Amino acid sequence: MRDDELELVLEETHDWEGKRDHVRIFALNVSVRPQVKVDHREVVEASWWTPERTLSLNLFPPVRRAIDQRDGRVEPPRS
Repeated sequence: MRDDELELVLEETHDWEGKRDHVRIFALNVSVRPQVKVDHREVVEASWWTPERTLSLNLFPPVRRAIDQRDGRVEPPRS
């Protein structure tokens, strides 16, 4: 993977759980699903879900907005 293959999907600053967060979410289109190695420290589980299944969860709000924008459910904000 090269850096120029990443697509910035969402960038915003907002308040979350009592702190100010600057969030950047990137997308990468791949032809084959990559294998994910879980280190059991910060990440304890990883799996692949459809956007619909993912949106049924209690997500970090910027992740929800990024999925909605990528799937065309909402228009991305204008710069």
